[in-house]
Amino acid sequence: MDTLLGFISGAAVSIGAVVVYLKVFLQKMVESKLTKGINEHKNKLEAVTEEIKHGYQKEIHNWSMYNTKKHEIYPTYYKRILKFHQNLTSDPTRHFEQVLGINEEEDINFAERYMIDPKVIKQIYENDSDYVDRMMKIEFLIQQYEFEQLSKEFNSLISDLEQDELYFSNKVFSITRKIIDNLNKLMINKEIAVYQIQNRTGFKGEENKIGGDLLNGFAALKNYMSNEMQTGN
Repeated sequence: MDTLLGFISGAAVSIGAVVVYLKVFLQKMVESKLTKGINEHKNKLEAVTEEIKHGYQKEIHNWSMYNTKKHEIYPTYYKRILKFHQNLTSDPTRHFEQVLGINEEEDINFAERYMIDPKVIKQIYENDSDYVDRMMKIEFLIQQYEFEQLSKEFNSLISDLEQDELYFSNKVFSITRKIIDNLNKLMINKEIAVYQIQNRTGFKGEENKIGGDLLNGFAALKNYMSNEMQTGN
């Protein structure tokens, strides 16, 4: 009987020890899994956080580059289109500081500024005895050259506007397009005057209105460009 009781008592102790061990083991296992789960979750959060942080940094960098590019394009384009307007509307005889058609050698040297072949000037002097006729022909060649240069710059302004449209706000782009449209009207008038095209009316008689629209357009363009560069929009 005592032996049986001792066995039962010992068995109870052993079972209790096993239970305690299992309890401790299970607790540690649960804690280990929890710790592992927490660490994995923490690592995932850190990875996601780093990815988001990198994304924001990239966006900030891209926005900074975008604004930097805009700050380069706006002032440069404004100066170019303003200078073009000045050249387009300036007096075509402003640079004739000498009287053309009188001295062949002087006219040859003067015409070379406008890429006019000296042989052309010599031919004019050979064919025309009247200095007025010579003067008009040389002036025409100079105005023709200048119009060709204006056409190249005008086409370049249009091309650059289309190429850099991404950096122009909708408002600035719209104002610029209206300016381009009005400059195109003046270019048509200029072409008709230079080449004396008889079958085209162009926009003759509208110069004052076009000029007023251009002045308002340039003022608005300067204002919107300045505000956007200051605010970073």
